[in-house]
Amino acid sequence: MKNVLFFDMDGVLADFEGGLGGDFKNMFATGFFKTLPVIENGLNETMEELQQQGYVIKILSKACVKRNDKRFVGQVNDKIDWVKEYIPCINTDNIIIQATDEAKGDILANIDLEVNACYLVDDYTPNLAVWSFAGGLCIKKAKRIKNRSFKQILNVVELANEGV
Repeated sequence: MKNVLFFDMDGVLADFEGGLGGDFKNMFATGFFKTLPVIENGLNETMEELQQQGYVIKILSKACVKRNDKRFVGQVNDKIDWVKEYIPCINTDNIIIQATDEAKGDILANIDLEVNACYLVDDYTPNLAVWSFAGGLCIKKAKRIKNRSFKQILNVVELANEGV
């Protein structure tokens, strides 16, 4: 069985809240996603360690607009540029950016879950619920550990140290 880790970006890898600065309109500005600070120092090294442990690493994030919005392509490019800068060990073929009206769990329909254990690492519980309903496994990137039905981590380096 192959373990595939799908990482959300905003709030998991990139400091979305810090980048907003308290103003939600900022997320629609050109270049916003490209300039978000990285949440954890050594993120690329952590991802490389996970790859060396045999995990397939993918990024699964959402733009803040629908596909037909003229800002969609810009947000996608910003997110890809962010990954290239902070996590260059991730191949751009492994970056998936969805529109706001697409469900993260939908991509599991094209994956053989009999041979792939697909984990979503996300900070947004509704995304994890949809992912789980579609047959995936969930890891909550939490600000603090609570009583939940799925694994929780405070930072990504925990996965490299402890595994899934």
